[in-house]
Amino acid sequence: MCLLRHRRFGRSPVGQLDEYDSEDYVGTALIDAVRHGHVDIVKKFKIDPARDNLNQLLSEGWLTAQPDIAELLIGLGANVQARGDHYTPVEAAFLSLEWSLDSVFASNWYTSSRTEASLRTIEILAAHGAQWQPEDRYRLSSFRRTLGKLSPYDAVRHLCRIIKGGPLNNRCFGN
Repeated sequence: MCLLRHRRFGRSPVGQLDEYDSEDYVGTALIDAVRHGHVDIVKKFKIDPARDNLNQLLSEGWLTAQPDIAELLIGLGANVQARGDHYTPVEAAFLSLEWSLDSVFASNWYTSSRTEASLRTIEILAAHGAQWQPEDRYRLSSFRRTLGKLSPYDAVRHLCRIIKGGPLNNRCFGN
């Protein structure tokens, strides 16, 4: 935590300490805070659009989407359609939603709040013009499989909320 007091260190590349992550990954404390949904830490960084890549930060919410972080970054000028290193912001939010609904994580106490945060993030991104257009069939198949694991009531409830928000491209569920 003491590194967070010095904003310049929070933006310096740091190797991953977690033994499960790739040794090739080099991130920053700011990216990790966004990725893990730590709103209070992200706010302490006092993000500067001239120094920080807002579009990259917005696309890093794939692990734990957080609506407050999305609103903050969009308010600072992040583009909701821009692709980061791996994902667009809405792709990242859908990944977070898939993981929150997966039965592997169902026993965790935070699952419902994580699902709600992912859905709310999708709604925020859609309200600012984001469209989910999976580039490969795997992403769409993965989302369909995730919905198939839910009770019919929950699957329809979540899907209706996503469709109402508008981020789905019309061709997504046509084939």
